Amino acid sequence: MRLPLKIEKIKVKDQRGQDVEQFLLTIENKDKWELSHITSRDELIKFRDRIDELIKSSSLADILKISDEQANIIEDHYSNDVLCKNCKYKETSDCLTCLFTLQSPLERILFLEFKDNYINARPQVRLNWKGEEIETSRQNKFSNLLTIPDFLIDKRHHKICVYCDGHTYHERTEEQATRDRNIDRRLQELGFRVMRFTGKEIREDVKKILGEIKNIL
Repeated sequence: MRLPLKIEKIKVKDQRGQDVEQFLLTIENKDKWELSHITSRDELIKFRDRIDELIKSSSLADILKISDEQANIIEDHYSNDVLCKNCKYKETSDCLTCLFTLQSPLERILFLEFKDNYINARPQVRLNWKGEEIETSRQNKFSNLLTIPDFLIDKRHHKICVYCDGHTYHERTEEQATRDRNIDRRLQELGFRVMRFTGKEIREDVKKILGEIKNIL
């Protein structure tokens, strides 16, 4: 797309009659009229910086159809988050899943690996005691909630519930461990495969995890 803005260097005379470098900004209209303005280098730099500010603050929000506040959070991750710096999924809807739906860096590591390996792993899917998915809008059905696996993989005849058991985010008491074992047994009765990975496994050998999942699929 051609922008209707043209900028060129010009020379103008100052009060002492000496040549001074300035810049001529011209806005061209489709109806063939022009609007011109002569400005200094400093003013032009301020104009450029203001354009940069507007692009950074609004374009991501427009692209992802999110609020400016959410866009600023994502931009901050782009600048400071190790997982974001070289991510190929920047400025896509996957950013919203990665940064707002997933609940820990461990989940984010797995999510990105699933994406890279074309594995459709849906995060935070609610399952009831029959193994059926619960719609998040159906608040009255939460009493039948069995579990919310970190990822649900449903491909062909395989249904896999993946859990990231990192000590920082999922430190378990004996009571919690007993509850998890009961959940695992119920899922297995319903035909699900349950896979739980420690934070150490995810951080140090995520490729091995992907290999195990691929072998099942």
